[in-house]
Amino acid sequence: MGLWSAEEQGTLRSHAYVAAHFGRKVNAAEDQPGRAHYEFKPEHEKFDAYFNFDYGTGRIRGLYLQGNEAGQPIFRDLLEPYKDLGASTLSIADIAATDHIPFDEVGLPAFQWIRDYMEGDNTRAPDTNMGTYDHVLEDDLKQSAAVAAPLIYNLAMRDERLPRKPLPSH
Repeated sequence: MGLWSAEEQGTLRSHAYVAAHFGRKVNAAEDQPGRAHYEFKPEHEKFDAYFNFDYGTGRIRGLYLQGNEAGQPIFRDLLEPYKDLGASTLSIADIAATDHIPFDEVGLPAFQWIRDYMEGDNTRAPDTNMGTYDHVLEDDLKQSAAVAAPLIYNLAMRDERLPRKPLPSH
């Protein structure tokens, strides 16, 4: 589990953590303009998945898959038991501006939960001084724990790691 600071200032801490432990994208060689080059650390190969909790404290509705199409059938199966809790949506879309992005940028499976915002449609409270504990909805928090904890546990018990997307070439 990681708790990050500086997300609102450009995901500085999660970027620093990924660079220190997993690797980074470096400038392309002069003779290969437009080609990406990556430097990976040994931990990169051992990594399985990163799940980010952001966008309020509401109920989990599913996952943004960050373009990881090969992961879609795996997550469909893992979410099946939680349909009655409203957690069945899988979006192949890339979602930006959260701490899962640095992991995704170096080819690590990284996902953002699709969640309701605090107090329904209140999109202003998260990530502001309005995002205080008295705005947390207890039933939503319980639902999030009931979905996330067993899903992550069952994923960890799989014999295979999650599939990785191809690294971008530029």
